[in-house]
Amino acid sequence: MRIDGGTQPRAHLNETAVAEYAESLTEGAKLPAVTVYFDGSEYWLADGFHRYFAHKKIGALKIDADVRTGSCRDAVLHSVGANASHGLRRTNEDKHRAVQTLLNDEEWSAWTDREIAKICGVSHPFVAAVRKPEIASRQQSNRDKSSAKRIGRVESDSTTKIDRKESIATVAETPPVLATQENSDEYPDDGPSESELALFEEMEKAKQSAFDSVAEIAESDDKLASALQRIATLEEDNARLRAEVRVVKESRDSHMNAKNEAIRMVKSLQSKLKKLEKAAV
Repeated sequence: MRIDGGTQPRAHLNETAVAEYAESLTEGAKLPAVTVYFDGSEYWLADGFHRYFAHKKIGALKIDADVRTGSCRDAVLHSVGANASHGLRRTNEDKHRAVQTLLNDEEWSAWTDREIAKICGVSHPFVAAVRKPEIASRQQSNRDKSSAKRIGRVESDSTTKIDRKESIATVAETPPVLATQENSDEYPDDGPSESELALFEEMEKAKQSAFDSVAEIAESDDKLASALQRIATLEEDNARLRAEVRVVKESRDSHMNAKNEAIRMVKSLQSKLKKLEKAAV
């Protein structure tokens, strides 16, 4: 079974959970099957890393597995949504890692925030907050390229300063040429001014602050969703227990009726027996 294909959805392995699972196995407990994808030659573990390492901890040579047909890539896509509704609860770091896994992929990063959120089992504002630093990074890269071009133009202007001095008279006598689409390379734009750059940076800070607020809201939404899920689970457990209690009550009533009927039969037989004894005397 391969575990080196980037299918580990968690940021860190919980050693305490591994130890607890291992202890349960030694006591005879049966853990749920892990999920693996078989590509024809390799088995890629997609869900159940803590169970996998618990089995290794006790030296087990076999493990129950739900084997599905698919590639390592299929296993990765499955893994990012694993433990969203079962198993050891994910941390925010685990959720961030799952979302980032899709955003780092050329194909998956083109999906909408809602599509990624559905696969990863998080809210779409959470995905937007994780995606924001990548957008900022691309914007910074574009600004760096723009700055490099401006620096290059300044250096180029310095090297031709003498030539320009020599042609001052000619330029003074020649009407200025307006920059057009055709000659825009000859007369390049000098780019944004320092005040414009400062304003842009302020806008970026404001947007970052807004996205941070969205991330906090998304985290709250995840906690609320988790709480609602737990409430739903408790309600299901309560319904199941009520059904079991109802069955027990019906069984008890049935036994009580049978007991009462038996008592009546015994009393009837006792009465008949007394009559027979009197008749015999």
